[in-house]
Amino acid sequence: MNSQSLLELIPVADDRGDKWTHFYGQQDRYTRVDMILASPAARSLVVVEESFVFDSPAVRIASDHRPVVWTVDFPNSLPKIDSNGRE
Repeated sequence: MNSQSLLELIPVADDRGDKWTHFYGQQDRYTRVDMILASPAARSLVVVEESFVFDSPAVRIASDHRPVVWTVDFPNSLPKIDSNGRE
């Protein structure tokens, strides 16, 4: 079996360096449950420096989860795929 991982966890944090994405109020617990998982092919397209956990007062009112934002840099030309999924 190949030792290469099928998916890679992309490291993201908010502007303070916090990585939590979910707040469970009953237990006053912060955890990271929302994340970016990318295949090796997709990983090469992710711009980690521009990906982050979004935080604002409005987010905390709207949900108990904080959004994970990621930037993808697609190449200028993508291969043409036919209806059978072939180039």
